Amino acid sequence: MAIDVPFVDRGGELEALVRLVERGTYIPVFLYGPEGCGKTRLLQELVARWRGDAILVYIDAVEEERVNRAVLVGGASIAADALAALASIHPVGRVLATRIQSLVEAIAARLALRGRRLALLIDDVTSALGVERIEWYLKYLQSLAETLAARYNLESIAVVATTSEGVSFERVSRHTYARPRLIWNLDEKAAIELAETLGADATTAENLYLVTGGNPRAIIDVAVSHGWRIDEWVEDVRLTRVEPAAAELMARGLTREALLLAEDPDALREEPDEKLMEAYRILLQRNLVMYKGAPLLHGGRLKPEPELGIGEYYAWQMPVYRKLVQEALRG
Repeated sequence: MAIDVPFVDRGGELEALVRLVERGTYIPVFLYGPEGCGKTRLLQELVARWRGDAILVYIDAVEEERVNRAVLVGGASIAADALAALASIHPVGRVLATRIQSLVEAIAARLALRGRRLALLIDDVTSALGVERIEWYLKYLQSLAETLAARYNLESIAVVATTSEGVSFERVSRHTYARPRLIWNLDEKAAIELAETLGADATTAENLYLVTGGNPRAIIDVAVSHGWRIDEWVEDVRLTRVEPAAAELMARGLTREALLLAEDPDALREEPDEKLMEAYRILLQRNLVMYKGAPLLHGGRLKPEPELGIGEYYAWQMPVYRKLVQEALRG
């Protein structure tokens, strides 16, 4: 089923990215947030809408084969043959993510890059390269930015890399060569707008927000794969995402600790101990919870919403995860 998904809200995030592109960044911005919260769409929308004088280069690091999906260029018209040599590279996205200089050289050979603004947008880098390489990669990006700025006498250069892997934040935050920024799910108004635009009635849209927390991918999944049958989607999430995590938590004797985190995600900060940290790491590695204390991309911090499982420093990526973990562990 083909579906035309509207781009909802995100005006503040788009404006923040425009500012980054226009002024440049000395340190790469590491943009992270829940799976399916819209990071990819945000970057692609920026490129599609771009009418400034900067050159934007978007790389989808997880694209395996299609060059026209792996690389998007905004701010200039690039002949098809400029990227033709990339067609034989597999997996094209992952390779290009580590050979950005060669890609920029191919683009520079066909347009005037010297003295201009350049923005590099690398999407889903942790999924493509692995968590263990994320620190190396961000250091590589900082060094690359300095090299390109000098080589082409750029007016400015901006680098943005995204990930959905919450565990990568811990590795990135201990260094000074990347600036972590958070993007979260849609707020209630925007989430309901998205659901209703896709065909949901008002009641379904409201109920959907309460279980997804405004996660765009989840909303689209309920619409397309489950025909607005929310209970069916919740059961799918329980079996595929939550039950394996619950089994591991119980096997390690961490039922109490996981329930504490379900009750209050900030329990890790308020009542720290080794078992609570172990339970948190299991949930983190399975992309059910994450640290949300970093500044938002468009400024400020994500406000706590206890009813959605969002604390001051930690949060469940979607309310449904918290609810299903509680049910699984309580039997």
